[in-house]
Amino acid sequence: MKLNLRTLLVGGALLLFIFVIGPRFFGGGAATLPQEPPVAQVQPEPTLPDEPGAIVEREPTVARPKASPTARPPKSTVAPKPAATAVPAAAGAPTAESAAPAASGQTWTVMLYQDADDKILEQDIYVDLNEAERVGSTDRVNIVAQMDRFKGGYKGDGNWTGAGRFYVTQDDDLGRVQSQVLADLGEIDMSDPRTLVDFVTWAIEAYPADKYALILSDHGMGWPGGWSDADSAGRGNRNRNIPLAQALESNLYLMDLDTALGEIRSQTGLDKFELVGMDACLMGQLEVFSALAPHARYAVASQETEPALGWAYTSFLDTLTRNPDATGADLGRSIVDSYIVEDQRIVDDQARAELTGRGGSGFGVSSQVSAKALARQMEESITLTAVDLAGVPALMDSVNALSVALQGMNQQSVAKARSYAQTFTSIFGEQVPPSYIDLGSFVQLLKRQAGSGAVGQAADQVLAVLQYWLSDIAVIADVYNPTRFAADPLYARHIGQLNVLTYLIAHRDSNAGNFLIGKTPTGARVFSIDHGVAFASEDSDRGEAWKVIRVDRLPADTVARLRTITVPVLEQQLGVLAQWKLEGDRYAPVALGPNLAPNRGIRRDGKDLQMGLTRSEILAVNRLLTRLLERIDAGEIAVVAAPN
Repeated sequence: MKLNLRTLLVGGALLLFIFVIGPRFFGGGAATLPQEPPVAQVQPEPTLPDEPGAIVEREPTVARPKASPTARPPKSTVAPKPAATAVPAAAGAPTAESAAPAASGQTWTVMLYQDADDKILEQDIYVDLNEAERVGSTDRVNIVAQMDRFKGGYKGDGNWTGAGRFYVTQDDDLGRVQSQVLADLGEIDMSDPRTLVDFVTWAIEAYPADKYALILSDHGMGWPGGWSDADSAGRGNRNRNIPLAQALESNLYLMDLDTALGEIRSQTGLDKFELVGMDACLMGQLEVFSALAPHARYAVASQETEPALGWAYTSFLDTLTRNPDATGADLGRSIVDSYIVEDQRIVDDQARAELTGRGGSGFGVSSQVSAKALARQMEESITLTAVDLAGVPALMDSVNALSVALQGMNQQSVAKARSYAQTFTSIFGEQVPPSYIDLGSFVQLLKRQAGSGAVGQAADQVLAVLQYWLSDIAVIADVYNPTRFAADPLYARHIGQLNVLTYLIAHRDSNAGNFLIGKTPTGARVFSIDHGVAFASEDSDRGEAWKVIRVDRLPADTVARLRTITVPVLEQQLGVLAQWKLEGDRYAPVALGPNLAPNRGIRRDGKDLQMGLTRSEILAVNRLLTRLLERIDAGEIAVVAAPN
């Protein structure tokens, strides 16, 4: 089986080029997959926004509560640290005794570890606390937060600095935190695992409950960890002997998080957290879930970067307070389902106007943009996953078995699969190959090359475990259902955009397993996990159902986008897809340069290696596009308004 390097690149390039409009808008935080909770995520076909634009860095916005604090001395045995100054509790502030649940039924304590000691994210995380206040604690759900602010960033709500602990109570004001301050901690290091231990042990003892959820907010880095502290940077790097820590300085590294969670459970006698959420970028990785598995039943994290907007705290906390008998799986699903689309800065008209109208965003978003259009824009490049951590040991076993089998495989083939697997944002710079890849994508490529031998069998085991986690996605004979297409506008949009992609890449592998569909009764998303252009062989050419246009109508915004694509645009976007330079005995990826030989797909010039579509291939794509537009203009394919 011969791997066609360029066509694999083309599939992804066309997917992004045709359907993703506008710049990406990452500021740090968490990520998403619609309702499905796999570890190796299958990316949804993106949708087009009604209006262009997005949000990036924001000025911070928050407020200093006025109540006097009361602090508990730290109990952490990880290492001693100075205790916060204890003062009398604010009048009416709940205590361990007064907060004991009075109502019958299951109770929760939700702990928000909000590391806003960051110039970029301070305002966004502070607004998250205000969003939690729009719900507030109830007799069966206690919500407590520890917030550390940045000096010199967001100047809102009194521009106070340092850290405080809050018992979150109901308040609708998104600009001021009005919950009672239980402790004024001064300047603390939120990247120190002892700080996390101190907060969580205090919360568990002060607000005992049947189930505990811990949500950590800040920048994430993937398997290294995250949760830096700008105001405490360089203050006693605990991991100074570790090369990575020497480069990245003070962070809550993954090993620190593992140690802290173990220490919390040891001190409090807690069996497991019901859910640990990581409202941070890039944390949806197997290494991270493996570290969390001994300590929690469920986890929520993102495989990609996320908008600085963060999670929709009002929505999922409201769902929990309305149904406190929910499980961690229910809470995780609510976090994923509400992400972006139900965030207060999307659905609240005033908050949305402030978000989109703030100067310097650089995206030209109108302050009059609709909630649906803004949400659709922001959803295009996000991921978020709710994971049942009980499945991690089985997945780890299968990955370990695959690793052993790979020792007997041609390592060039392994390297190729690694190079062409789906990648995610890397924190290590452009001088090295992308560091984070999708496990499912990588294993599928390995299986294609390995066949039915030991590696193929080991790959099947990994994919079987992943399929277990794809509990909300179905594999059916054909994801295109004409009856459903006619009755469900959102489903029709997803199918239509998928069909445009498969038509333009001349898809030639329509096996049922290459397409997945969500189980939701309406608006189901569709997923293509094999673009059918990556391999040139008879074994791969198994059906051309998706090589043609199957649908009878397309959304107007999709058609409008297609009309903007010209040959020069195609040449600019697809003429050069990847480039490397020979350094010693290896090729290192470099920035894309001018097309070295437009009539060749693989180009070499001295030490430079370049791949892209040839001039004739680009013209072939343009011919397909032209035919599609001619059919649309002739009325053979209808143009309909985009669904709301």
